[in-house]
Amino acid sequence: MKRFVALLAAALLVGPASADIAGFEPLPEGTQRQDVYFRLNSDGTLESTTPEQSRHLPLVYSDLASSGFFFPAPAGTGPVHILSDDLHTTAGGPFLLGDFSFGYFNPAPAPWTAVVSWYADDPADSISPPSTGGAAPLLGSVVLPGLPPGFIVAHIDLGVPIPLTPDNWMEVDYTSAPGAGSVITGDPAGPVGFSDDLFGWDGPPPGLYFFGGVPYADFMLEEGLIPEPASLALLALGGLFAIRRR
Repeated sequence: MKRFVALLAAALLVGPASADIAGFEPLPEGTQRQDVYFRLNSDGTLESTTPEQSRHLPLVYSDLASSGFFFPAPAGTGPVHILSDDLHTTAGGPFLLGDFSFGYFNPAPAPWTAVVSWYADDPADSISPPSTGGAAPLLGSVVLPGLPPGFIVAHIDLGVPIPLTPDNWMEVDYTSAPGAGSVITGDPAGPVGFSDDLFGWDGPPPGLYFFGGVPYADFMLEEGLIPEPASLALLALGGLFAIRRR
């Protein structure tokens, strides 16, 4: 695969200064997506589940379409590879994250460990994670051991919810998987929520980047909220009506 690594000075009209980068790669020909399901228990263990066992909470951000490209660590940039993306959800206010999903490609044959973190953001992306050189407050973090290699969309149910702001950064640390990276959606607006045409990278140099508009700089990510008690009651009532109609 050809690697194109070129940094060109540029600026976006929103948020911190950004730079145009061409370092994304196509997924290998014939690569097939695999969806896997896990529950992260309160003791930190990762338990394999099935789609039927997944919680499928109401989505406040969702964009799981693939552009066919991913962003690995470009050659010569070192072993640490941390990527983040701005998620502007439909939550309307602070919420409890109950499940999430992210898409990645890991060409190595061995399982790996991801560290996924969330940081506060605002509608203008004027703050960003420390890995980008910013000072956004940490909202929560989880460690996911034993993730499979390949083109994977990992769906994770959280045993312990994480309080999030409606605008937030989701960050994935690929340090344990050299050559791996997030899969790009290339979609300015997913089915739920919105993400600006930029992403965070620890570099060098650390900062916010984009792909010159092609593909649009979004990664495959999803967030689901735990409904408030009143909403849960309505959902349960709807389920009873559905059962009675069968």
